[in-house]
Amino acid sequence: MAQEKMYKAALEAIDQGQTARARDLFTRLLRSDSSKAEYWLWMSTLVDSTKERIYCLESALRADPDNEAAKRGLIILGARQADKEVTPVPTIRRNWEKELVNVAEPSNSLLRRVWDNRILRFGSMIVAALVVFVLILSTVNGFRKQTEHDVVIYKVSPFPTRTPEPTLSPTPTRTLVVRSPTPTFVGATPLWMFLPTTYTPQPIYVNTPHPVAEAYRAAISAYEKSDWTSMLGFLQQAITVESNSPDLYYYLGEAYRMQGKYQDAVLAYEKALKLDPKFAPAYLGRALAYEKIDPKADIEGELNYAIDNDPNFVDAYLNRARVRVKNNNPTGAIEDLAAVDKL
Repeated sequence: MAQEKMYKAALEAIDQGQTARARDLFTRLLRSDSSKAEYWLWMSTLVDSTKERIYCLESALRADPDNEAAKRGLIILGARQADKEVTPVPTIRRNWEKELVNVAEPSNSLLRRVWDNRILRFGSMIVAALVVFVLILSTVNGFRKQTEHDVVIYKVSPFPTRTPEPTLSPTPTRTLVVRSPTPTFVGATPLWMFLPTTYTPQPIYVNTPHPVAEAYRAAISAYEKSDWTSMLGFLQQAITVESNSPDLYYYLGEAYRMQGKYQDAVLAYEKALKLDPKFAPAYLGRALAYEKIDPKADIEGELNYAIDNDPNFVDAYLNRARVRVKNNNPTGAIEDLAAVDKL
């Protein structure tokens, strides 16, 4: 039952364009059961290199020797020669003559029938002319009324000591408009509210300026776009300039972890902690990497270090609550959630 839920979640991740999450889920499925050809077929669409695709398709063929999709994929990739047993995909042909005939046929619409009738056509033209005339007349009258509101009448006295007194006729009135301080949205529910998870990237924990290393800003920009490959390259450039900055190694670990390279991520987090043993996010990152390497790993100690070094670290509390629920410690999980609610 758990495998079916995970399989469904992996397919949903593919539909939503979450390639990294889908690859991680299919990796777990293959660890639990590597004899299903469909898992290998989906995995072949998620890996990066041609060599990995060939390996996945060969594994699918070993699990199901009669799988036509795996055979065709290997032939397309050049790993196998085509033979008579593999039937090619039928070519889809379009009937252009039929489509052109359908386009050429005139539509028997109501508008066409009205236009073909001479009497109705003449009457429609008269109605249209009247509508245009009424619109022009109403526009002219409106402009004339607006002009009359702005006429200034001067009362001129024959005595030289009096000065003309301008008066406005009629006196304009002001209408009070009450504006709400916050705009109220009226309309359909935005589509993003229907998503199970939005595509907003996780806010960065620390953003220390690195004016010397221009590649750092490019790495953070790639992080916000979830472009882990570019982020990794920029961080490696920045580290060559500033090799004593723990946050650079922390973000290097994040890039490795998001790519599924958990061993490399652990090494990067440990370099950050070697430079600054109180750098809280590195403990959280290392705990998450450990959990990916071994789902049964006890990472609560790592999370305790993260919270001890930063009592306001919300992500550390949330992950520790999750771990405590898994370890049958609901009281501790409620305490962590209460701390998050307070923060």
